[in-house]
Amino acid sequence: MEPFLHPQPVGIIGGGTCSPSQYDTAYHVAFGLAGIRLAILCGGRSGVMEAACKGAFDAGGSAVALLPGVDPAGANPYATLVMPTGLGNRDQAITDGRPDFSRNRIIAMAASCLVAIGGATGTANEIKLGLLFGKKVCLENAPPPEDADRLDPRLLENNLIPMNGPEETVEAVLELVGTF
Repeated sequence: MEPFLHPQPVGIIGGGTCSPSQYDTAYHVAFGLAGIRLAILCGGRSGVMEAACKGAFDAGGSAVALLPGVDPAGANPYATLVMPTGLGNRDQAITDGRPDFSRNRIIAMAASCLVAIGGATGTANEIKLGLLFGKKVCLENAPPPEDADRLDPRLLENNLIPMNGPEETVEAVLELVGTF
């Protein structure tokens, strides 16, 4: 028997609070991707992350929740695999007083590509990390990458892909990673 090749998950990133439109977009993108056997990776909490997990769950797929805290109960109820990390808590600031964004680094590296929907500082950080790791980033009304003015303009031009709606986003991700 030949082993089944497991693709890297698609990272869906965005704010813990979001508009109804952003929630709907995240849900439909995840539903479309999970419906064709692509796993979803996200931060596992509320907002865009919950919508992504719910979309994957409703499609019968998988959503990996990489939590910032140590309590698995912090995950939204739709996550199918919960991974508490203790990384990235706002309450656990690193030495200079800023939040620890280590979890963002793991999400950006582990994903085959990223879909950014809305968000703020944490999402901008994940976008920047994704770009630095050579990942394609589909943008749905997302913030510019953190320190975009200090990034190579070719990186932005070649790896940032503006999107217009869930269907277009699902098609773009399929072109990037294929189907399994």
